Amino acid sequence: NIVLTVVLAHAQLLADPPLDPEAKESLDAIEDAARHAGELSSRLLAFGRRAPLELRPLEIGALLAESVRLLSRLVSESTALVLDAPEDELWVDGDRTRVAQVLTNLVVNAAQALRDGRGQIRLSAARVGEEVVLRVHDDGPGMPAAVVERAFEPFFTTRGTGTGLGLASVRGIVLQHGGRVVVETAPGAGTTFAVHLPRREAPEDTPPAPAALLDALEIASASRINTIEGGMICPSVPDAAMTPLASRGS
Repeated sequence: NIVLTVVLAHAQLLADPPLDPEAKESLDAIEDAARHAGELSSRLLAFGRRAPLELRPLEIGALLAESVRLLSRLVSESTALVLDAPEDELWVDGDRTRVAQVLTNLVVNAAQALRDGRGQIRLSAARVGEEVVLRVHDDGPGMPAAVVERAFEPFFTTRGTGTGLGLASVRGIVLQHGGRVVVETAPGAGTTFAVHLPRREAPEDTPPAPAALLDALEIASASRINTIEGGMICPSVPDAAMTPLASRGS
């Protein structure tokens, strides 16, 4: 990220004074590429670090209810995002931000599976024995067995623009919670990702609900490049370039 910040900072300096349209288009391409590389770098770091969880009582039904409006921003207008709200409270011990990230990644994956973005994504949750099962279903074309076998492999993707880290991150986070992910699919019948988490009893006092979905959405669509890493200011960046970058940082 330090190297990318230097690239981005100098690109922004070149934009002042204003450039002719052709030069500006090239400069915009440099900035876009740097931001995309920063996103990939951040996802790689997050995948490798496996940050410690902050486990607290988490009600899955409430998380789903607050998610729908925010997650609708990640899908096209021709995609219907439907919630089958559970009738009963479904409590787990979970890191709210990480579970929200799992939900976000699964919805993005489901949206990408739809033909031309047209179709339906259905969210649901239920108690099954001593587990809470969160399901994300799409009515796309389904997944062949060969793809299912490799779906959670890091860097495996069937899309030219994908990083192959979304589902791998989902599996890692769920395993950290003591859970598992099951894929239910058939050609022409769509795909369901079922996240199984250990159930817990409702707490005596309902814990406050931080705005974790916004954090998860920011993770999913992150394009910012921090100006500080490892406690060191990025080298070789002119002071004039640091001001606009700092205003965008974390």
